[in-house]
Amino acid sequence: MKIFGNCCKATDVVENAHSARPRSESNPTGRAASPRPGLDDGSPALQPRRQAPAPSETASMAAAPRRAPPSAKKQDFLASRPAEQQLTLEQIQHLAAHYKSKLGVDVKTSTTGGTADVAGELQKLARTAQETGKPIAYLFVNKRVGFLEAEAVSTGKGHVDAYVATPNGRVLNLVAYDMASSYNIESALTQSDTPVAVMDLTRLLTGSGGKVHPQGGQTECGSLGLASMKEYLKNNSEQLAKRSLVLCTGSPKAGGAQDGLMIPSPQALRYSQSDLAVKVAHAVVTGTDPQATVEHRGQKYTVKTLAGYAQDGVPLERPLATPGSGRLSTTELDSFRQQWAAAYDHEMTPKREAMRDSAGRNAYLAQVQHRHNARAPQEAA
Repeated sequence: MKIFGNCCKATDVVENAHSARPRSESNPTGRAASPRPGLDDGSPALQPRRQAPAPSETASMAAAPRRAPPSAKKQDFLASRPAEQQLTLEQIQHLAAHYKSKLGVDVKTSTTGGTADVAGELQKLARTAQETGKPIAYLFVNKRVGFLEAEAVSTGKGHVDAYVATPNGRVLNLVAYDMASSYNIESALTQSDTPVAVMDLTRLLTGSGGKVHPQGGQTECGSLGLASMKEYLKNNSEQLAKRSLVLCTGSPKAGGAQDGLMIPSPQALRYSQSDLAVKVAHAVVTGTDPQATVEHRGQKYTVKTLAGYAQDGVPLERPLATPGSGRLSTTELDSFRQQWAAAYDHEMTPKREAMRDSAGRNAYLAQVQHRHNARAPQEAA
């Protein structure tokens, strides 16, 4: 049985994610929840070719380097563009076992329990990660339609959320979704002593605007979660240690730890089907003024930059640093921004641009999903 159906569908423009929202049992965070994470501008699933920035755009938007030629396998994929094939639960579990062996990191999957149960399991994994000194990946595969319907969410056939419990006791939500279940898990962690950081680019907007999310299609949440997990945990979690940050926006917890927002590594951005998501992350990190403006398809989006957060006294931490004691100095932040920008320009962008199809759409994640289907055993009829 296929478990990943309408994992994402287009939605209209929403209010600023920071504005006050009525709270309810199904949405205790008070943030707007829609049936699925919407496309950033209501466009078709895969985003069109990114145009060169106009002079009026953010000064931080650097020109992309020349694209690198794709491999033979990727060229074949771009030429043939095979039909989308959804991952099954069995395939997700097989791929989790594959990455566990490849990365040398424990990768757990769960299909049972409500949001409180998932939050409790993540707290236990965070304590275990602290005790062992090793990160633990966790894939929550929500295949019970009634579970989400009880929270007033149109479910499709299933959904995957990818988390990492880090050796410093923090829980990272690698790709946050605008869904009641995701919000409820985050809310439960926020109310606990376990610090949580979520990768939610929409919350970095300072004014009204559309949703900013790396997934543009309806079936890719499984592959996006697996690919993000692999990217962050490979090479001894190098990208968590050197190319990601946590904006500590929450109230202090025990030991000075704070909840917050996760700034993605540039390498993880190559899986984004949305050009807007890539532009927003780049502007947040590289902008030198407190705010930056991103133009996308004739619409302007204002974001608060790392420079702006630092100016306002918001602590910035490495995801693997001891919560509450690993704050970046001004010099360290400048170094991080420069290294992040270099990786964006010279490592991520050429690979991502190489996967534009003949229509100018980014097909990197679609190719990953195709590769996942080829690697994992197909479900028996």
